[in-house]
Amino acid sequence: MGEVLRRSGEAGVHGLEHALRVMKWALFLGKNVGADLEVLSVAALLHDIVRDGEDHALRSAEEARRILLAHGYDEEFADRVYLAIRDHSYSSGRVPETLEGKVLSDADKLDALGFVGIARVFQYSGSHGRTIVESLEHIREKLLTLPQEMYLETSKVLAEWLVGRVEEFLDGITKELQILDSF
Repeated sequence: MGEVLRRSGEAGVHGLEHALRVMKWALFLGKNVGADLEVLSVAALLHDIVRDGEDHALRSAEEARRILLAHGYDEEFADRVYLAIRDHSYSSGRVPETLEGKVLSDADKLDALGFVGIARVFQYSGSHGRTIVESLEHIREKLLTLPQEMYLETSKVLAEWLVGRVEEFLDGITKELQILDSF
């Protein structure tokens, strides 16, 4: 499985650093709600293994299941990881069927918030030609709505705190841009 993680370790907003942060969030949340921490660990590490094309969550789930079976994991475990990954992306419109899916979904969204989330937005923007203003619009339209998309109460509280950090940033950068616009 080391080869798989090296392959997913590409730089970028959905690379290995992101997967490791999501795993830490997932383990923190999972401990509080009695989720299967082994399923969460593996699902978090592999949740973005396929990022090209549409429905990355479904494609990542399928690839994770294939990898796990090829590495000797049993079908039940592979299926549980599959379900958590398949349902983690809120943009897919799926509601997680399992507790581990809810935890993974919340953990992934928590990594999109706060100063880390802002850094990820600008990292993505830089590699996709988005301007600062377009990035700020994305932050306002997507990041600020994430607390309402959380499944767990602990996640909602954490998300609200992290949104406060995002709002601090937005307030500061908006004032700077307004000053420049006044010249």
